[in-house]
Amino acid sequence: KSGSDTGNTSDSGSSTAFTARDGIWILAAASISQDECENGDELASTGEENFLVENSDTGLDLTFEGSDPWLCEVSGNDLACPEQTTVDDLTTEGFDAVVSFGLLLGGTLTSSTTMEMSLEASYSCEGTECMPLAEVEDLVFPCTTILVSTARAQGS
Repeated sequence: KSGSDTGNTSDSGSSTAFTARDGIWILAAASISQDECENGDELASTGEENFLVENSDTGLDLTFEGSDPWLCEVSGNDLACPEQTTVDDLTTEGFDAVVSFGLLLGGTLTSSTTMEMSLEASYSCEGTECMPLAEVEDLVFPCTTILVSTARAQGS
């Protein structure tokens, strides 16, 4: 045969969409890939951490101890989880500053029992007293810290 490719060959495996196994998963200790906020050490887990994975109509629900579930959409093997935001309105305490802290979780299923994960944490501030507040709290506004890790289904 000549080297011509008609495109009719089977391409098994390259576009397989995985379904995550329901149950307890184990998150490996995270590493810091970006740390503008200089809080990566506080956010990163120092050891393994368990979390619950449940398939839903829209994708995957991930529940970590002490937090609300992340209701993630799955497209192919990519997880897109809505940002969880905490707003600290300091105007009620006499300061012209509103600080927002956001967490954005994402990931990619690499099999039905393994995934790569990332957590992006960001701070922002609105108001005329953000700079003095940043100096007192030893923060930078805006800033982003990104942690990366892997996870596997328990027993896999």
